[in-house]
Amino acid sequence: MMRHVARGRCPPSLCHSADHHEIHLRSLTRRRDQDLPNTERGTYIVKRLSLLPLVAFVFAACEQATDPDRAAELSTNATTNSAAAQCNGNMGVRAYFAPGLGPQDITGLRYKFHVADNNQAGLGLKILFGFIPLYTRGAERTYSLESNLYTLGLIYDHPICTTWPLLGTRVGSEASLRLAIPDYAGLGKIGAKTFDPSFFPLQSYLIDNLPIPKTDAISQLNLNQTTTEVVITRRPDLVSDKTGWSRLVSDNTGWKCVDSLDDDTYRQWDASATVGPTTCNVAFALPESNARFIFSDCPIDFRTEFYLFTGLFKVYLWDFQFMRESTGSWEPLTHWIVADQCGDPSAYGVRLEDFEGQTVMEISNDGPRSFLPVGTIFDLPFHVSVDIKPGSDRNPINPRSRGVIPVAILTTDTFDATTVDPESIRFGPDGAAKAHRQGHLEDVDGDGDLDLLLHFRTQETGIQRGDTEASLSGETFDGAPIEGTDSIATLKN
Repeated sequence: MMRHVARGRCPPSLCHSADHHEIHLRSLTRRRDQDLPNTERGTYIVKRLSLLPLVAFVFAACEQATDPDRAAELSTNATTNSAAAQCNGNMGVRAYFAPGLGPQDITGLRYKFHVADNNQAGLGLKILFGFIPLYTRGAERTYSLESNLYTLGLIYDHPICTTWPLLGTRVGSEASLRLAIPDYAGLGKIGAKTFDPSFFPLQSYLIDNLPIPKTDAISQLNLNQTTTEVVITRRPDLVSDKTGWSRLVSDNTGWKCVDSLDDDTYRQWDASATVGPTTCNVAFALPESNARFIFSDCPIDFRTEFYLFTGLFKVYLWDFQFMRESTGSWEPLTHWIVADQCGDPSAYGVRLEDFEGQTVMEISNDGPRSFLPVGTIFDLPFHVSVDIKPGSDRNPINPRSRGVIPVAILTTDTFDATTVDPESIRFGPDGAAKAHRQGHLEDVDGDGDLDLLLHFRTQETGIQRGDTEASLSGETFDGAPIEGTDSIATLKN
């Protein structure tokens, strides 16, 4: 059944102990004022939960998360570092695989997000970073793709090559997505292309005016109150045409942009963002020797910045999936861990919420509220398509009936219903189990693929007169939680 999660609380079925997890919070003092209102520029020094290179911090965090022998330091480190630094609204939550169980050949990641609230004063800035660590087994250097959400927009014409600050017209309280590739390795071996320069123009610059090049493709649409799907995939073939790739490099005369790659071997990673009917595409070139796979222990790591400052920023995220090179199919990514946080834990953080009938992960500063504490491991169910009483549009149900209700879990472009464990499925408010010994695999919706059809005894579902929808929940054979909802019309007799 659908989990209607109480605000700020994690249902016991979705949360677990995580006393074996550790993360070292280190901060770097540096000025970050180019996006702040004039009245605030230069008035404080930012303490960031980062290392230089920042991707090294992400990898260290992921690796330490699988170390079961250093549990006692988690709370101590978080408290000590929070007190030592002027906290800036930083916290981290990341996808989680149990130690040793992460797939070693991840080549794709996708998810959806919705900017629910974005109310900033002037050009007030908050950032939700989305780090996607890349690596090649045995290599010392690593890279990271980024899918970052900013509370403000930046309007400019493609392309721009600069140092610092970024150029363009800033627009307050208009959320923007920045698909980006930083060169933390410092080898000048990154490249970016945009196939939609009007919607996602490129801008190459130096991070915080440090000698760290980065190229962003920044959305020119206001993403407030919109739902966006982000898809990151690696192409199976190597880059053959090394022209047209924008990157910022240094020579004896300073920094400059070039539009070609060197003679190294490169792999192309594609990134797309779909907003309504519009899909925009960006590509990144990275060394095959250092960026062949997405890091298995935590495929994506979200980190907040400036969340202690005034102005609400609330984002919902859901339907995370990953793809393995060995299978080429999408699988739910449902296990998460709250990695770290500084400052007041009731002011900002992560929690589970209900959005349009499905469980989502909320990251916000909508405090003072109850957010999930550091170390919590929780499940974010994947939303599946459900068809109650296939063949009927109204889905009429008589709550007094002594019969059964047919319910189908449909195979779609994003989910394979044959991976569902029929024994795990529960339907209706009372969580009825299936009535028959096994489910039926058949093409319920006539689209040529197999769906899972189950039957449930009406009297066991708990459906009452006046109900307008019914939900189911369960797991795949791999243990990934799923949920789905469909409308119903209850009958009087």
